[in-house]
Amino acid sequence: MKEVRIMGHEEVRRVLEIISQRFSIEPKLNYVFLIDNRGKVFICSPDIVKLDLKPLWRRIQRIGLYFGFFESSTKFRLSVEASQLLGKIAKKNVVELTEEEALKWLNGLDLERKMERGIVILKYGDDFLGSGLSMGGKIKNLLPKERRVKRELKLGSSEEPAL
Repeated sequence: MKEVRIMGHEEVRRVLEIISQRFSIEPKLNYVFLIDNRGKVFICSPDIVKLDLKPLWRRIQRIGLYFGFFESSTKFRLSVEASQLLGKIAKKNVVELTEEEALKWLNGLDLERKMERGIVILKYGDDFLGSGLSMGGKIKNLLPKERRVKRELKLGSSEEPAL
């Protein structure tokens, strides 16, 4: 069974410190951070602490917005939503994609790009497409399979997707 708990100040500080160092930002996130027993981190409104959720924990599948998870004690992988929240204020390790690269990314492919190793935020135009893992010469696609485009996509096309 999945257990979820509110993260302590030191744990939250560690997440924010990793983000701050990686993206050269000082995120001011007015959220309560929760973590499950698999290391997945969620964020919620501070009002969550006013509720008595203990009797409901067994039936709660998810709570809040999925923010990311710890790959190790010093590496934190951002969710797509976290990359969208933080990408607007990130000052480094944001990768601007070409249309061709964005299409490859949305189809689940890795990208050839030389840059510093570590987690990066990917951006096409005004849209943040998630995070990837730069391995020096390529960026490994971390987009969950269920969020990938399953057919060929053309950006800028007015064509409606087939249902």
